[in-house]
Amino acid sequence: MEPDWLIGHFWPPDHFFNITSYTSLALDSLIPLAQAAETAEQAAPLWREVAKAVVRDQPYTFLWFYDDAVAVSERVRDTRIDTYGIYQNLYEWRVEE
Repeated sequence: MEPDWLIGHFWPPDHFFNITSYTSLALDSLIPLAQAAETAEQAAPLWREVAKAVVRDQPYTFLWFYDDAVAVSERVRDTRIDTYGIYQNLYEWRVEE
């Protein structure tokens, strides 16, 4: 899952995930620029600016986040388990013989 899904779909004022009706001129201009970037490297600084704007404006107060303990067999390859989720690239996982 890429930042454009998490941020680009969560914060626009007309999206149903934006339950607080948060609006930001910075996000309205930065999100489309980041989504239009040709590479992740070009988009990264724009996504950082988007994140800074959200933190500055604080449309939510995040009080907690739960930790997941994840264990995967050494035979399972090409996993990517991080803050975006446990199964974000499940379709790429493979099991070695």
